[in-house]
Amino acid sequence: MTKAKTYHRPYSEPEPRSFVQWCIDLGVECEGKCPDASQKLTYDEFCFLPDVRLIKVRDTELYGWWRKHGDVWGECRTVKEWLEDFNWELVDPTDSELKDVNLFIGHDEFWVWSSGKVTDKIKKNTGILKTIRRLFNKN
Repeated sequence: MTKAKTYHRPYSEPEPRSFVQWCIDLGVECEGKCPDASQKLTYDEFCFLPDVRLIKVRDTELYGWWRKHGDVWGECRTVKEWLEDFNWELVDPTDSELKDVNLFIGHDEFWVWSSGKVTDKIKKNTGILKTIRRLFNKN
């Protein structure tokens, strides 16, 4: 039996802190079944609370720490940031979808959220991917 690979961060996980401190540090607000403000949580526990939506409402110094330490795909971020990272755009977005651009979600949650909502046509100025497509389309 082979052991499944698990994601390992290329940096140390932040120390656990209270729910309210995570919200302050990351500039997010909670919608749904928010835990007690003083409940101590790890970063992963905070990011993946059941029946909770986290919405980014302001910039903070701690927000984006994962990017500063070399992580590209492992950590939660806003829908807007996922779209920018993949260089995708929304197709005829609804008001609800536009509201969700500040939703703070993980990689797998983004794939579920984006299903049928993003264009399969890459945005302009995509760099190497656009260049490769252009080369293959010339023949």
